[in-house]
Amino acid sequence: TEPMKTEFYGWKLLLAMWSILFINLAFPFYGASVINTYMALDFNLDRRVLGLIFTVFTLTSGLNSPVAAFVINKIGVRYTMLIGCVLILLSALAMATFVNSGLQAVVMFGIVAGIGVVSGGALSAQAIVANWFVRRRALALSLVLSAPGIGGFIAAPLLNHVISSADGNWRVGWWLIAGLCCFSISVTALFIKDKPANIGQFPDGIAPGAL
Repeated sequence: TEPMKTEFYGWKLLLAMWSILFINLAFPFYGASVINTYMALDFNLDRRVLGLIFTVFTLTSGLNSPVAAFVINKIGVRYTMLIGCVLILLSALAMATFVNSGLQAVVMFGIVAGIGVVSGGALSAQAIVANWFVRRRALALSLVLSAPGIGGFIAAPLLNHVISSADGNWRVGWWLIAGLCCFSISVTALFIKDKPANIGQFPDGIAPGAL
């Protein structure tokens, strides 16, 4: 009898990674712009402070890319992504509870979430796609990196609706993001596998010399 063939896990992995990026990138990048606008009105922040919050977030997520790459090489994609997810969760919880000034928002959103996004975002996705796909790498990468763009169309209007329904209470938006981060942490812990060899498979599901 023919040996049972194991279904290639890479495509399921892509779905898991897609859902993680949908949360980790779309909501902090696009959704936070909606939430922080409500926050600025609540705290009477001027445009310079609001701009500073997003500038620090953008710079932190960009400048920490080499650090994230180093961490990925040292401890692997799965654990790096878990760190990123937890940092975004901590940022969301802080914003939902005790942040009461522009300076606190710069630290908890600009810095903490910025580090979380680069750790649990595109760099990790690119690394894991490179590990799992060779022949279909371009297709796999384009599919997984569509998550932030698609998420952007959903995150901003969803959060605006949630906050409007709560009479402008912007903190409920961060509670929603915190809940979504719990989901992304679970998906990362349960479904992300760094390399095909970890579960006895090969890139693209094709053993060397099989073709």
